[in-house]
Amino acid sequence: MPPIKVNHLIYLPMLDEVLTLEGIRDLPTLEFGSLAVTEQEERKEQEAVVGEDFRLEPLLNHKSDKYEPSMHVRVRLLSSKPGSVDFYKCPSTVIAEDKTSKIFKSRTYVAPIESAKSTITEMWKQVAQKAINVPNNLAERGIVVLHVHGGGFVAMSSSSHQNYTRVWANNLEIPVFSVDYRLSPDHRFPDALNDCWQVYVWLLEQGERRLGFPIKEIVLAGDSAGGNLIASLTTLCIKKNYKRPLSLVMSYPATYVSNKRFVPSLLLSLDDILLPSRFL
Repeated sequence: MPPIKVNHLIYLPMLDEVLTLEGIRDLPTLEFGSLAVTEQEERKEQEAVVGEDFRLEPLLNHKSDKYEPSMHVRVRLLSSKPGSVDFYKCPSTVIAEDKTSKIFKSRTYVAPIESAKSTITEMWKQVAQKAINVPNNLAERGIVVLHVHGGGFVAMSSSSHQNYTRVWANNLEIPVFSVDYRLSPDHRFPDALNDCWQVYVWLLEQGERRLGFPIKEIVLAGDSAGGNLIASLTTLCIKKNYKRPLSLVMSYPATYVSNKRFVPSLLLSLDDILLPSRFL
């Protein structure tokens, strides 16, 4: 696995109205910047709302008493450079009381041992050497990557795809945010899409101030089911008249998932171990 200097799991609060199956066809517009609450506005809001939680800050631990699974989305933050916000000096109101959690232990960057040889190590080295030249001012332009993993909507996570998301963060020198959206069959449509949408909105409205990284534009990247989700997310931006992503990087996206028409690849599911046809 490629080494990375910043690797945090954070829990982002949902700012926009939660997507539901009933309301997905009649979406209200969302004005860009309407949820970017300033410090002064937040202070006034906190003074006005007595006894209620006012949450805009990311949580650093799911053990926090502020954490609610239905109102927070887990995201993995990967970066070759730290932001201006020190995660270990955040306000005590957003950090879990359990100071013994691993997330509070200092992390030391360890360079890979040159003598160590493995298939994965050699593979990512070759990928890095063949990487396409990219502009070196992406960070200055406030560009970040929002990654949505694949896995047939039922499997995988931000952790399982780090073999290349870490390479992106290191080579591009910009933050990569990878969403751990809720999976089927425990969570049905549009829960996964809602999680991706809420993270997208939070990053644009609150990310720069709360995390210390300049965030002006977002590049969406996803493979398979993730490709489907970022395409759907972009459609949401269009329908809600919200700021659209800078670009989309879709790898073998699942853009045709209807069961109304036969395609030869469906035969592969007859004896598939993970996703047999009866399950689908």
